[in-house]
Amino acid sequence: MRPFKLSTLMEAIKVAEQRFLQARVGGMNEATTYQSNYMEIMERDITGILGEMVVGRRFDKHYLPAVNTFHGKADVGEDIEVRSTKYANGALILRDNDADDRRYVLVIVEPMVGFEIKGWVWGYEAKTTQWYKDDQGRPAWWYRGELRPIERPPFLAWNLLLTFDSNRTHHLEPHLI
Repeated sequence: MRPFKLSTLMEAIKVAEQRFLQARVGGMNEATTYQSNYMEIMERDITGILGEMVVGRRFDKHYLPAVNTFHGKADVGEDIEVRSTKYANGALILRDNDADDRRYVLVIVEPMVGFEIKGWVWGYEAKTTQWYKDDQGRPAWWYRGELRPIERPPFLAWNLLLTFDSNRTHHLEPHLI
C-alpha cells in the first residue's frame, strides 16, 4: 500500500467534518440501515474522501470535495465514481440509484496505513443478477468480478495520431493510448 501524507489526512478530516455538519443543518440523516454514531460516520466519510482524493490525483483531475451532491455529479471528473472500503477483499458496491453509464473505481483505504487502487468497471457491467444481494437491509450489487487495471483505462489520456492520406495531407486524430 502507498502511504498517505499527513496533509492529505488532515484535508480529508476537514471535508468529512464539513459534510457531517452540513448534513445535520440540512436535516439529512444517514441511510436508514446505517444508524451510526459520530465516529462511525466520520470513519466511513474519511475513507470515502481519501479514495476520491487518490483517484482524482491519479487521473490529474482537479478534485473538489463535493458536499450533498447525491449522485447528481460524479466524484471525479465527468463520469468517475469512487467506491472505497477499508476491507482488503472488499466489494465494489453499487445501489439502484447509481448511474449505469459511469465508471466505478474501487480503492482499498486504510487511513493510517495507505491505499491501493484495485481497478474499475462500468456501472452496467457490475449491475448483474450475479452480484445482486438483498440480505443486508438495503439492496445492492456487491461486485467482486474482474476490474480493469487502472494503469491504462480508456478514459485516462488521449494521444494525437498523425496520419497522412493519399494526397499527403496530414490529419491529427484523437487516439486512445
